[in-house]
Amino acid sequence: MIDRTMKVNFDYRTHPLIGKWRSTLAEYDDVVYEVVGLKSKLKVSGIDESDGEKFVISDIQHDEVSLSFTSLMPSTNWEVSHRMYLKGKKSVVHEFTKIEIWKRL
Repeated sequence: MIDRTMKVNFDYRTHPLIGKWRSTLAEYDDVVYEVVGLKSKLKVSGIDESDGEKFVISDIQHDEVSLSFTSLMPSTNWEVSHRMYLKGKKSVVHEFTKIEIWKRL
């Protein structure tokens, strides 16, 4: 288990989440997220390949084993919170939650 309070000098250019990731479910397989490793951080980009629209990515958080970020699709204004962590060398677990603002009736 990683002690998240420890400061670790970690080179993110070798992070195991680097690469392009696509869902194995047909309903989501048009979406691709790419993770790029820089010396001290990870960079995330996303695209809906069905129409070429790019996600706006923010709130990127990461450590040696996991990654979380928020995506916004400009055309729908859908905001989604994501968390990814490894499940073997060629797959990740991707948890996501759609963020909505509701109003009282």
